[in-house]
Amino acid sequence: MTEPISIKDVQKSEEVKILLQASSLQMTSLGYTDHSFRHCRLVSNKVGEILQQVVAMNIPIELEE
Repeated sequence: MTEPISIKDVQKSEEVKILLQASSLQMTSLGYTDHSFRHCRLVSNKVGEILQQVVAMNIPIELEE
């Protein structure tokens, strides 16, 4: 079994940092604001809450094909 990936692991990733910086520039050019690490942290926290509820209700989920 592989080790779980924490949010801190993701935040330390150079690839993720570069992708977030690029997407933030794109979003800014479209007139949006704050689509960087803070936004990703908020979204990941909400997804974690939803997944915990789904698991608690024993609902099957598909994350990849």
